[in-house]
Amino acid sequence: MPDPIPELLRTDAGPGAPTPGTGPVLVTGSSGNLGRAALVALAAAGRRTIGIDLRPPVENAPRPDAHHTGTLDDAALIARAVRGCDAVLHLAGITHPRETWADTVRVNVDGLHHTLHAAAAAGVRRFVYASTGQVARGESHRPLTVRDRRPTNRYAVSKAWGEDLGRLAAAGHLPPPAAGPPAEPPGPIAFLAVRIGWTPPNPGNADLIRDHPEGPDM
Repeated sequence: MPDPIPELLRTDAGPGAPTPGTGPVLVTGSSGNLGRAALVALAAAGRRTIGIDLRPPVENAPRPDAHHTGTLDDAALIARAVRGCDAVLHLAGITHPRETWADTVRVNVDGLHHTLHAAAAAGVRRFVYASTGQVARGESHRPLTVRDRRPTNRYAVSKAWGEDLGRLAAAGHLPPPAAGPPAEPPGPIAFLAVRIGWTPPNPGNADLIRDHPEGPDM
């Protein structure tokens, strides 16, 4: 599984891939466990960061260079946050399978759609998306490939849909998220979906991952 931080910064992604610049990286979900870890890694790589989260930065924890507090359905906020950024690391989302279907779609699908569209429209060149191994939880064979998809809960379904939105964006066919007159989609954007596993906030809980039935895939 690719490490998303090097993927944001690498310069050898192959013919036609965009060359990363030196602009800031927008990190959605920047106040969460993964978001704070990403801020540390990006800072160590010498990159400025812009954070966006429902919550303000956590006290005595890694902070972005600039922070926006708000939700992913605020198109104006996202447009401001992503302006001038070179890449987006999209970690925000509802992760609990017991959340309502309406809330899961609003955040994990519509929120991603807003962010992807704003990023492509602003000329952002790279977009890394936190998907989940649960997208293929129903598959019994190993190794799994990107074509293996058998989600088993509403959270996993929302992430599979997110991967599909990414394919549209990479092809330059992402429609605008808001209803209205037909409009040309923004240009293509390099999109990487990383199917991550469970990430307990306490590193001492690594044994919980090791003993989990899906431990080898995490």
